[in-house]
Amino acid sequence: MSKQGRLDSFWGRLMVLTALSVLVAALFLGAGEWYLRAMNRDKTIILDRSLFEENGLNRIDRMIKRYSPDSIYELQTLRNGTVLVLSQKQDEKSSGSALSIFDLAGNSLIPLVEKEDVVHIVASPDGNSILYQTFRDNQPETVWYDAAEKREKGRWTEWGNWTLMPDDRHSVELYHNYIRVRDLETSESRLIAKVEDYRMNIPKKDQLSGSFVKQLMTLALSPDRTHVFMPFYRPATTDSEGEDIIYNIDLNSGAMETIAVNGVVGDIYDIRPWGKSNVALSGRIGGVEGIYSVTSEGQPKLLKEGLYDQMTYNPVSNMLAYTARGDGRSRVMAATLDDKGLTDEFTVYDNLGYIHSLQWSADGETLLAVTDESTGSNVFQFRMK
Repeated sequence: MSKQGRLDSFWGRLMVLTALSVLVAALFLGAGEWYLRAMNRDKTIILDRSLFEENGLNRIDRMIKRYSPDSIYELQTLRNGTVLVLSQKQDEKSSGSALSIFDLAGNSLIPLVEKEDVVHIVASPDGNSILYQTFRDNQPETVWYDAAEKREKGRWTEWGNWTLMPDDRHSVELYHNYIRVRDLETSESRLIAKVEDYRMNIPKKDQLSGSFVKQLMTLALSPDRTHVFMPFYRPATTDSEGEDIIYNIDLNSGAMETIAVNGVVGDIYDIRPWGKSNVALSGRIGGVEGIYSVTSEGQPKLLKEGLYDQMTYNPVSNMLAYTARGDGRSRVMAATLDDKGLTDEFTVYDNLGYIHSLQWSADGETLLAVTDESTGSNVFQFRMK
């Protein structure tokens, strides 16, 4: 064989081996995943429907996965088909946090704030108003931001440890041991409730991990956004034993109802108000882990036993989604939640990885899940039928 013939034969074998390597990698990763990686991974793909259980396929119309090169710490779904995203940049050219709008339909990120160390975000239901917490000269500040006009509307040198926005003009804040409502136009605050036996200082800079505040307590709005719920442990005294309670506070009148959870509660991991005055919680009652429904009388009802977290409630379809952990796996599940309990349960996706955020879109048609990678985050969209 001539030298040229041997050279052609060598390159031919090399091309065959390369093609076989690509095929093996595609089979191992999945064709869609290989395409995602080959295209710098910042792309959208349709997931393989064969990866889903049959009962989930009957409820899911479309599944989309998008890779973000930045690590997503917080997100909040908005009413206009977009998601507010707080992420940490991972590339060598820039670092720090970035506040962006993620367009679900167009699958694009629209930068809003990139030059501030943002540590917490919250948005009004329509997405027009945003509050974010940041530091300036090592002092905490709260910033009111207009997302449509991309401009700052106000700034004050304090923040609440937890902040919610029931509408585009007001914020609800847990400040020390007070619940207060702030008028964003005037920056004036109105105290509506005092939480007993509770002390929490404003987080210091060294209490932050990246752009994530160590969240010690939680506030949750009712589906109609007129009440705020807060779980709280009332410490034991010489005259009484300690107990877990849930505050139900009317944002208009300030009236506060105290729901004493009947039973020995070791932990409350998450709460989600549903219906008029019911609360779904994941935690441990009487030594039993599971999802419970608690009425206004404080009577807990075990809905599903097991270790569950990342609950999110969809008032449009009365559906509760949550993650189930066990055997080193994290499974996304959903079920109808009503007076009958949890019914019509199905698996949305099995073994998705570590899920640190799970939320319904505002229209109740899409479930979003965020998972982490070593160099970024994945955003999964599950659109329901």
